[in-house]
Amino acid sequence: DGLPRADLPAYRGTLDAMRSAIRTEGWRGLYSGLTPALLGSGVSWGVYFCAYNQAKERNREWMKVDQLSPQMHLLSAAEAGSL
Repeated sequence: DGLPRADLPAYRGTLDAMRSAIRTEGWRGLYSGLTPALLGSGVSWGVYFCAYNQAKERNREWMKVDQLSPQMHLLSAAEAGSL
């Protein structure tokens, strides 16, 4: 943050922090930032599963099999996760 520690609010715990947020920002304050986070996660997982399916198909064609072994599924997942 770069803020000095004296400028940060002191909370006595999670419930106190939630009460303070609700008091100052309302219930919507608890959910601020949720929409961009959900959109980002959705896009990220969409790209991952697309890459995973493409890697599985490529590995199936390369090995000339109808069904991949668990090891090849793991390799496909690693390929997709490296993006």
